[in-house]
Amino acid sequence: MNNSEKWQLARNLLDAKKALDSLWYISKHIKELYDVIGLCYNSRSDYYINACAVLDKSICSNNKKKAIVDTDSTVKRIYTERDKHYAHKDKGYKPSFPYSSLEAEALSLQNELRHIRTMCADYLPDILTLDFVCYDGRLFRQIEKVNPTDEEKINAQKYPLYNQPVYYDKHNTVSFKALYDVDDLNGLSEEEKSKYGVVVENGLTFEEGLQKRQDACIRLNILSGSNDWWCSINEDVWKEILYLRDIGVFDKFGRIDIAKCRQDHYE
Repeated sequence: MNNSEKWQLARNLLDAKKALDSLWYISKHIKELYDVIGLCYNSRSDYYINACAVLDKSICSNNKKKAIVDTDSTVKRIYTERDKHYAHKDKGYKPSFPYSSLEAEALSLQNELRHIRTMCADYLPDILTLDFVCYDGRLFRQIEKVNPTDEEKINAQKYPLYNQPVYYDKHNTVSFKALYDVDDLNGLSEEEKSKYGVVVENGLTFEEGLQKRQDACIRLNILSGSNDWWCSINEDVWKEILYLRDIGVFDKFGRIDIAKCRQDHYE
């Protein structure tokens, strides 16, 4: 498996990870959301389908699935959920592992995905990490009632040069098409691929910034076929940032509260 193929598989693993991020976020905001059952179903479906895609293309490929399923209860459970409930509905289906709460399920599935990451290590980039965050961008915007106009205002407040005109020398500038979905590269020649570039977005929150940067790294690595760009959480710094948000130095969008900083300084 070449480097680009490993990053293609990493995309499935990351999609499964983000599905669990969403499930975790839902568990923390049940009373603020409509159709929680449907939201949970969609997150679980994304998780099981992508987790099985990782297995199908790695350790369970070439007729090795039965041997793995017979010896690994975690892999067996994942395939059971996908094959009997999420890929299609089996009559008499019952969940294979009951949980005490939705949050307990989300946290348990995180450990399950870490197990898959370890089992499939030879088929995935060494640098790849699973950095779980309690976040879903679409649901966050729904709960906080943030529309596109609001988001533009927030970004303008966070970044002084946001949407400001950029002056450049037209004669010494190279333009690229923005690559947002690596499937757009299918069937293209290397020359055609060289006309694409990857936009690295910061996101509306700290959690979304991590998700978007990791998505961008995967697109960049697949596009190049040789790079190993990645970003992950520095646990100590991450805890400090979240603490500063909890005490009001940063708001929920990551905007710094200067007045709060001054108040804390003088107190």
